Amino acid sequence: MAKIAILLPNSNMMSLALRAAKQYQLDLSSISIIDRENFEDIAKATIQNGTDIVIARGGQASTLKRQYPIPVVDIRITSFEIGLMLQKARELSDKETPMIALTGPKNMFVAVNIPVFEEVYQIQLRLYLFEEPEEMEPAAKNAIEDGADVVIGGSFIFHHCQEAGIPAVRTFSSEESVMEACRIASMLSDALDQEKQHAASLNMLLDRVSSGLVQIDENGLVLRANQFVEHLLIAESGSLKGLPVWRILPGISENLLQTVLVKHNEIRSASVIINRSEFSVSISPILVGTSATGALISFHEMQPAHDQDVPYARELIKRGYRASYTFDSLITRSQVMTNLVEQAKNYAAFPFPVLITGPDGTEKRLLAECIHNAGSFCKKPFIRLDCNGDAMEEAKRLLFPETKEGEEHSLYYGTSCTLYLHEVSLLSFSGQSRLLKLIQDNTADIGNPETAMAASHNIRLIASSSQDLPALVKDGKFRRDVYYALSVMSLSIPSLQLRKEDIMGWVDYYVNSLQKSCGRYIHFTRDAQNFLISYDWPGNLFELKAVCKRLFVNCQKYYIDAGDIESQLELMPLHNPVAGYPYPVTIPDSQAVRITDVLHKYGGNRELSAHELGISTTTLWRQMKKYRNPKNEGKES
Repeated sequence: MAKIAILLPNSNMMSLALRAAKQYQLDLSSISIIDRENFEDIAKATIQNGTDIVIARGGQASTLKRQYPIPVVDIRITSFEIGLMLQKARELSDKETPMIALTGPKNMFVAVNIPVFEEVYQIQLRLYLFEEPEEMEPAAKNAIEDGADVVIGGSFIFHHCQEAGIPAVRTFSSEESVMEACRIASMLSDALDQEKQHAASLNMLLDRVSSGLVQIDENGLVLRANQFVEHLLIAESGSLKGLPVWRILPGISENLLQTVLVKHNEIRSASVIINRSEFSVSISPILVGTSATGALISFHEMQPAHDQDVPYARELIKRGYRASYTFDSLITRSQVMTNLVEQAKNYAAFPFPVLITGPDGTEKRLLAECIHNAGSFCKKPFIRLDCNGDAMEEAKRLLFPETKEGEEHSLYYGTSCTLYLHEVSLLSFSGQSRLLKLIQDNTADIGNPETAMAASHNIRLIASSSQDLPALVKDGKFRRDVYYALSVMSLSIPSLQLRKEDIMGWVDYYVNSLQKSCGRYIHFTRDAQNFLISYDWPGNLFELKAVCKRLFVNCQKYYIDAGDIESQLELMPLHNPVAGYPYPVTIPDSQAVRITDVLHKYGGNRELSAHELGISTTTLWRQMKKYRNPKNEGKES
């Protein structure tokens, strides 16, 4: 919501303004009484504290409009309020048809219908309105010289008339004018909020594009540039705004821009050099009517000739080496996953290696696919390799297929792709050495196809691990230099038990998919949903997906309750902790003894036992499993 400041000429209006602001639910940043002495200080403080809209009256409102680029809503004296002031002025004169002068800034009054007021109040009405503060005193003098019997004006004019012996009425604003100003401010606030949302959406779209985009005005000055451009030029966010575009993109000359901005011609596929790389640039005029208000410049790095439309890359994609997931596909109901995805979206714009860590069964592969599809490699193969074998040899086989004897190697520089190494901690030391050569440009041997791919920057590398790599480095089981090379950009996915908000999201995802494929439907009761959320899911998504499938196969009913889920978990082979199970749980033996005793005390009744233990029945059930208590523990046989 837009922040609104109210600047009032006197304290009498304070309670009116607060009441009106409350009625229209304005988000007030400040409300102040201002005069000539404190105007500048209060105005500057108001702008600096992030105010979006100012409500003010008369000359103060006019000055704000001239000095600051911020929307100002005038408190305009209404016809009803003018009528009240004219009635008071009429009572100060004993003439049958007195001449009354109405003075003040032009923006302080609504349109004044002189004939109507003259007829209603039996007066001669004259207006002495002005725009600049220095015109205030001359207006008062003109009114007196013209023979005004009573003058209506602000504090200065009121005192000036009193000194001259002319009856005067001080202008005032009632609740009606303040209410109207707050109503207009509320409407303007809604419009600004929508504009901010549209601007934020546009910026998000621009930043997700894997090419450079720059918007300029009619003078060639930068209005906005997306993250691709900022990263390319190593510029801080927003620092390019206001700069001449030919200074940040030297290949785009002023003469070239004149062709677009003056002649309205579109430039397509012009070639320019930026940071020693060749880019293909297009410039399109932004036309409003018959005038160009600016232009949109888009550019992308030109690929080497050997990498353009390689048939073998298309063949790899046809063979299934492609990524399906996008960031929109991920479940991000938890704040931790929302933040993680935002970070991953930022990483997608960079060509450096990404290391994704997290327990088995978390979204490591899915996130790797999302990064691939959000970056400049989105139309190229996505090759997933498990590192429990000779992954680097497999990468060489896929990226550099053998050619017939005597045939020139058309893929000498390698196939452009994203290479995803799953469980990189399992790479042998030989494989780690070859991986390091792939990453490091300065050690690349152009005569060796394995390392030439790194030298030509046509491999996007993403690696994942469920193991603690720093611990492996410390134990001498993983190379330190490889770890540092891989972890330029790191993402760590927590287990499901640490982000329980995501559990039902994934349940809904799996269930909807199964319902479409199986042709039957199920519904989880509230008790079942609570059970799903409270369970720790040591196998994460692997276990969750397996349970969903088991429910479809084994539970032939529409409503699924907690007992149904419990029964399917009991049948899972790795559900109970056994030797070698990757998620061991250690609980003090004293607790195990206490659970057994309480269950026997209450004849196996779980509700009474859980109540005495101070835990839920779901937690009791889980602890029974961890201690390997029989299902009917405590019940008479």
